[in-house]
Amino acid sequence: MASSIFNAKAASFEITSLKNIMKPTNALAKGKVSDQSTGETLAGVSVRVKGTNNGTVTNAHGEFSLNVPENSVLTFSYMGYKTIEVTFNGTTTLDIKLEKSENSLDEVVLVGYGTVKRADLTGSVASLKGKDLEDQPNVRTDQALQGRVAGVVVQNNSGGPEGGVSIRIRGANSLTYGNDPLIIVDGIQNASIATINPNDIKSIDVLKDAAALSIYGARGTNGVILITTKNGKDSPFTVAYDSFVSSDRVRKKLGLLDAKTYATLLNESQTANGYNPIFTQSEVDALGKGTDWQNEIFQTGVTQSHNLSISGFSDKISYYVSGNVLDRTGVIINSAYKQYTLRSNLNIKATSKLTFGLNTFASYDINHSGDPQGAVRSALSWSPTKPVYESNGKYSQPGGGVGPNGVYNPVGMAKEIVDDRYNKSFTFAPSAEYQIIPSLKFKSIVAYKVIDRFSGYFNNQVVNAGPASAISGSTSMSQYSSLQNSNILTYDKKISDHSINITAVYETLQDQYRGSDQSAQGIPINLGYNGLSYATTTPYPQPRNEIVNTATRSLMGRINYSYKDRYLITISDRYDGASQLADGHKFENFGAVAIAWNIMNENFMKKFKNTIQDLKIRASYGAVGNAAVPAYASQQTFFPGLDANGNPTLTIRQLANPNLKWERTTEKNLAIDGSFLNNRLQFTAEYYDKKTTDLLLFKAVPTGLGVSSILSNIGSVSNRGFDFSVGGTPISKKNFKWESTVTFNLNKNKILALAGTDTVYNSFNDFPGVTGSFALIAGQPISSFLGYEFAGLWKSNEASTAALYGAKPGDAKYVDVNNDGIIDKEDIKIIGSAQPKFNYGWTNTFRYKNIDLNIFFQGVFGNQIYNLTQKGTGATGTQLLTQWREGDEDTDIPSVTGRSFSNSSYWVEDGSYLRLKNITLGYTLPSSILAKSKVLSSAKIFFSTTNLITFTNYSGYDPESSTGVDTNGGVDLNVYPSQKSFTFGLNIKFK
Repeated sequence: MASSIFNAKAASFEITSLKNIMKPTNALAKGKVSDQSTGETLAGVSVRVKGTNNGTVTNAHGEFSLNVPENSVLTFSYMGYKTIEVTFNGTTTLDIKLEKSENSLDEVVLVGYGTVKRADLTGSVASLKGKDLEDQPNVRTDQALQGRVAGVVVQNNSGGPEGGVSIRIRGANSLTYGNDPLIIVDGIQNASIATINPNDIKSIDVLKDAAALSIYGARGTNGVILITTKNGKDSPFTVAYDSFVSSDRVRKKLGLLDAKTYATLLNESQTANGYNPIFTQSEVDALGKGTDWQNEIFQTGVTQSHNLSISGFSDKISYYVSGNVLDRTGVIINSAYKQYTLRSNLNIKATSKLTFGLNTFASYDINHSGDPQGAVRSALSWSPTKPVYESNGKYSQPGGGVGPNGVYNPVGMAKEIVDDRYNKSFTFAPSAEYQIIPSLKFKSIVAYKVIDRFSGYFNNQVVNAGPASAISGSTSMSQYSSLQNSNILTYDKKISDHSINITAVYETLQDQYRGSDQSAQGIPINLGYNGLSYATTTPYPQPRNEIVNTATRSLMGRINYSYKDRYLITISDRYDGASQLADGHKFENFGAVAIAWNIMNENFMKKFKNTIQDLKIRASYGAVGNAAVPAYASQQTFFPGLDANGNPTLTIRQLANPNLKWERTTEKNLAIDGSFLNNRLQFTAEYYDKKTTDLLLFKAVPTGLGVSSILSNIGSVSNRGFDFSVGGTPISKKNFKWESTVTFNLNKNKILALAGTDTVYNSFNDFPGVTGSFALIAGQPISSFLGYEFAGLWKSNEASTAALYGAKPGDAKYVDVNNDGIIDKEDIKIIGSAQPKFNYGWTNTFRYKNIDLNIFFQGVFGNQIYNLTQKGTGATGTQLLTQWREGDEDTDIPSVTGRSFSNSSYWVEDGSYLRLKNITLGYTLPSSILAKSKVLSSAKIFFSTTNLITFTNYSGYDPESSTGVDTNGGVDLNVYPSQKSFTFGLNIKFK
């Protein structure tokens, strides 16, 4: 027995010893990772034992240490660099050099509720990285997108200091409600892109086709812009200061007559039309240049931007904190804009599986102006013979036979009117992410946002010398708050040749809007709009107070599957519910499917690998919706009021429509992606076909119901077109590099059906003489212009023919469309459209040693502009110098007695343009100099110009400006002029 026990112990001892002999020995792998070209250490590099979850990241100095088995393979990966593998033999300290990667296929793309490598992308997603925005100074994030993303059209509608920008992705889909894309910042929906500091941006990803957008369901029809802000994970402790200052000047001035010429031509017109001259000859002779009203209201504006950020990370915490101040003085006197922003992003790794995050953001905007649109209108129509101020120090007034009587002093319009707007916003968004198992994680985000707005308007009657009883003002206050909760479960697994990624989302969003406004007259002049309670008169409308609540609830599922990285498929579905719709229509499904074929991963393509690095075909089909249905839109609502005896009354405001539902857009997308010549040439070409049905339009009803129309789902719109982008590196030498990208979008927009009629007239841009000139017409693009077709002027040898039309030589000639010998409403036709045929952009970046030069062109072709601003110069513009005279008839300017219509193609101009949008020249201090500094780790200075040259035939201030957008687009009515800007700036990082 004893012998048996002993032998057993011996056996046990031998087996245990054998295990110890076979167990791999762990060793400490340590070293440093740096950039192969510059030698700069890289923080945040992922260091991992291949085939395991054992890993770490490099610290602020690029150093790492990790316990690993001997002879194991270490993988080093970092965004923007090639991934390498190194075998660790356990005896040396590793010195790792990473080479920058030109391969965009390794790029990680945000696709909503997750990320994918670009090589695995099946939908249409375009991306911009933070470095793309750093090549030129940007006042606003939305302006930085212009011309840089195929299929995304960014239009600067106003040159005002607060900016007025519209973004359209693959055309406009809705005729009544919004066409703005959904903006999502760090997973938080309904962000305002105008408040986002460009310095905070890490990346921008734009979802364009329905397959990519269907995960946002009823909110996806107009496209989605996903913005990721910096988080400190990619850099060691860093303090950065970025600043620029610019001088801004009106891009061009319109040609106006001086006082003497104006008086001479005015007398000529008076005499020709049978009236007495306004000025005597001695008065004309005594006049000089007179008042240049454009010079009086325009000034040199100044823009300043100052941004300070602190970022960094440790093993457990990463952080990014930034503050920005933007201060802009407009090019029209008494117009200014200030914006203050503060952002904080914090991530804490509580355990190996649990991570907490907290993103906060605050902004405060102040916009102050007079009446810049009124000032421009007055400056272009007022007589140069009038002074700014009369001898008594008061503003000169209209009248005296010169200038329009109903338009007041331009300087007074700019200085005396008060129009103030204040916006405050705050976002608080905690999050938590838990790695359940290596292939399964759960993340929850709770985001609370509140926006307070106040606007005040005051007219002191000084500019028009009005009575004290007419001194008027108004105020408006509102608060918008939202609570979003997004819960995301992600499963990601690769099994042999199969890769699968499954995402499930449950999301809720609650919104509340509170608003009130009031107006009054007879306000004490020294109190401004703050004195409404002291007014003598409270005119209609009565003070308004309202509260609006909406809520949405959604479920979403998405599956991404890949076989051998060759064949890819994505299937997604979202089930959305909204409170503003009636029972039976509150919930709806939005689904999509996308497939892709990575041709270069096929065996038969291996022989082309040296020439072709990527070739992929993508196809998709999906449906999305437009959630811009107003609250309570399906219910009957009333206006409160008072009758003649002061008793409360209710008047029908809108009729109930229990069948109301979302506008719905379906889209087909076909694309090809390619990369050639060692990834030095890359392109993407896409064809899309979108159709939006169940358009929300107002349908006429019998007036006996108390209203004239009811909101209904009728009508449809289509958008078809091509997106194309090609980019690459034509030259890449040791000290010189040239990178170039071209984007192109061709979109054909068409209204397919309207509310039981072929034409709906739009009164938004109506102006005396052009009422009924703007319309929505079935079979035509959104925003068509109607009017008479201008055919030149009647000449002296056509006097007899002109007389048949009640005209004479020197009058405007119009096309008799129906050949009935009369020019009347039957001859009105389509004379233009605001929709361009295509948009394009071209970006070039040249780098020579420490010098970089960025040149950016942007343009539009094929749209028309209804130039009502030019119409305002009919009595003051220099075009009158070439007006028709007998014997001098080679002109299109009618004679002093000439007759013309305002609603004609005479005022419609080609809006095409090519603009040298930006040139930026920068110099970065060499690392050899910075190494001697105890303070600076990097420093760059730059000089930039914006809107330097514009090639266009448009005669107005700016072919890009527009009073409205979409159905109201393409009309230039005294829009705030754009500027040329000259900017100097610097970017500094401290040690």
